[in-house]
Amino acid sequence: MAKRPFGRQKIGYHFKSGERYKLTSIALILVQTMLFREAFQILRRLPPLGFGDAQQALLHSCASFTLATARLWKMRQRRSNKPYALINDFDPDEFIRKFRFRPEHVRLMLSLFGWLDANGNSKVERLEEQSGVQCVPNETILLIVLRCLARPLSFEDIIDEMGGSRTGIARAFDFGTFFIYEKFAKPLNNFYAWRNWFDEFTEVIWQKGCLFRNCVSFVDGVFFRICRPGGAKNVHAQINQRVFYNGYEKCHGIKYIGSVFPNGILLLWGPFYGSEHDSPCLAKTPILAALRRLFYRMGRWYLVFGDSAFAMTRFVQRMIKGPAAHTAQGQAFNGAMAPLRVDIEHAFRDVQRDWSGVKWVPGQCLGLRPVGRYTHVCIFLHNCMGLLCGNLQTAKFGQELMGRLTLAEYLAHV
Repeated sequence: MAKRPFGRQKIGYHFKSGERYKLTSIALILVQTMLFREAFQILRRLPPLGFGDAQQALLHSCASFTLATARLWKMRQRRSNKPYALINDFDPDEFIRKFRFRPEHVRLMLSLFGWLDANGNSKVERLEEQSGVQCVPNETILLIVLRCLARPLSFEDIIDEMGGSRTGIARAFDFGTFFIYEKFAKPLNNFYAWRNWFDEFTEVIWQKGCLFRNCVSFVDGVFFRICRPGGAKNVHAQINQRVFYNGYEKCHGIKYIGSVFPNGILLLWGPFYGSEHDSPCLAKTPILAALRRLFYRMGRWYLVFGDSAFAMTRFVQRMIKGPAAHTAQGQAFNGAMAPLRVDIEHAFRDVQRDWSGVKWVPGQCLGLRPVGRYTHVCIFLHNCMGLLCGNLQTAKFGQELMGRLTLAEYLAHV
């Protein structure tokens, strides 16, 4: 008779009484609570079972997990001997590849953030670590934020590069993202604040072949994958995972609604449940409220244009779908608007390409990390990069709008 595989054998539960049953039960509880070292020590005291393969396999698993846990703990306690890295410590040729900005642009952002003193030197923040309070320069904090968002890297991967310890880098990253989100990314994500630019936006879009004279921006929804709530990387998240599952994408995720202007500025609202449709998500954003306010109070009628997933209203127009899309008029309409509407998808593609840390699925753990904050910070950095270096939207709609707005003026809208 063939021997049953290991996965079908019961380990310890078939004993009704005795010390072996109690110790094995305690060991299994310790394994479930991730205390592999203690479980390994208990299992070593047990006498051999009738089927020794199962016990040896469990002993080997506990030993492997104990060794991995010890290595991970040692890695997290590792600290670099060199001081915290500054801008001048990196090669100029490799700086753009690692941080997405040029050195002079990073210095300009430090000045506009208020992180430089009167002499032009970087200020210092006091951050708490396990070993005590550490003084980290604001220049290093901004470099850590850019480095971790530009590539899907863990904090252990940049210890030798940025200096300090894993805890210090984690504290600096959390402080930097929280400061940028609360001070700039969240206040600047205001659709109504751009109302004085709407006349210029409509004129530029009309000259590029738009069929609507009062179109100010293009809207679309974007889906970002996340680690499944309750999965191996997010086991402690007490969230209903069904509301995050998207049947079209066949995975768990969260959804955002974005709006792009002809000058390259991208606004983002969310996150929303991954199972929600784009049309109700758009109704929850302040876009429609701002357009209604301009129409009923000031008599100015503007609209936004999106794909066929949105509901057509007075302030929202969309691509033609259904049988009407196969007619000559429908094909002509969609053919004229598709090259313009695709700009919002190009903007989302640029964000995921330049700031690939937001699409690293194992790092997007709801309940454990502020996933929405990191995404909004990446959108803010994308807008800063567009104002400093330009992007596809400014190249398509002309450079006249790009020169009208500088980074200092953009941050002054706060």
